[in-house]
Formats: sequence, structure tokens, C-alpha cells
Amino acid sequence: MQITGWWLLAAHSTLLAALSAAAVAVHFRHLQEISHFAVHGVLARTARANQLLAETFAHHPLGLGPVPARRRRHVRDHDLNATLAGDPNLAER
Repeated sequence: MQITGWWLLAAHSTLLAALSAAAVAVHFRHLQEISHFAVHGVLARTARANQLLAETFAHHPLGLGPVPARRRRHVRDHDLNATLAGDPNLAER
């Protein structure tokens, strides 16, 4: 809802459009952080809560793929040791 409000404000002037673009970028970054912390399993206490929060507040609104798929891709790309047997980041939760 806040993103929509910023874009409605943007229609009034070039300066407001620039300010709105910056504000929307910040909001998108915040949504990405929700997803990132959930993918690493530290947003909530349980894996189910992490997935539910990420899907509800980041992945569905932004049209992203499923959290488990992002988790597998992100952890393997992010962690150089991800292919080692026993890596806790690769354990299905």
C-alpha cells in the first residue's frame, strides 16, 4: 500500500517522482530483506513461519518463485561450502 501511495504522489512533479522512485526502491529492498532472512532461516523461530512470512510479504507481492527454490539457489550461490556434505544451510527444514 505504501508503494502505491508513493507512485500516486509521483504524478505531481518531477521532484516528487524522483523522491518516490527512491522511496519505492527502499521498500523493495526491505521486502528483499524479509525474503533473505527467511531463506537463511533466521526471520522467525520455525521453518514454517519463515516460509509463510516470506511467501506472504515478499514472494507473492513481488511475483517471485517459491521460497524453497530460492533457498536452494541462494544458499548454493552464496555459500562457497554449500556443496560439502553436512552443510547445515542445505539441510531441508
